[in-house]
Amino acid sequence: MNTRSVNPQLSDNRSLQSEVISWLRFSFACLIVMIHVDGNQIYEGFSGVWTGGIFDSFHIIFAQGICRIAVPCFFMISGFLYFSKLEKWDKRVYFEKEKKRVRTLLIPYILWNAIAIALFVAVKLYKVRNGAEAFSFSSFWNVIDSNSAMLLSMRT
Repeated sequence: MNTRSVNPQLSDNRSLQSEVISWLRFSFACLIVMIHVDGNQIYEGFSGVWTGGIFDSFHIIFAQGICRIAVPCFFMISGFLYFSKLEKWDKRVYFEKEKKRVRTLLIPYILWNAIAIALFVAVKLYKVRNGAEAFSFSSFWNVIDSNSAMLLSMRT
């Protein structure tokens, strides 16, 4: 049985807080999409004002500047929600929360990556077996390096 007294104002505040966080999450998700959109491909067929200096300046200022606030804001919202329902703070409560996060976040993350690596190796072995390419573990790291280089080049 819940022994806490129910405060209607507290309930209204939590409802408003939840609604505000939902709107912020949607807005920040849109900003993150804007970060990943390459504007040059969208306006490739246009001529005049949208090509060259003005559009590039707008894209750099908005998508690569203002929109980047979304990631730290998601981080702050996550931290706020992580600690929002704590009524008391001690080591036991903290370790219980961390244990739950390991079960719900870390284990699925490790499993998903293990599945992806296993599929990658299976495809490589299939190609080797069919004579399409020679297999080496260095090819695995080459794929990782080329993807990393591609991602880094997109940021600059």
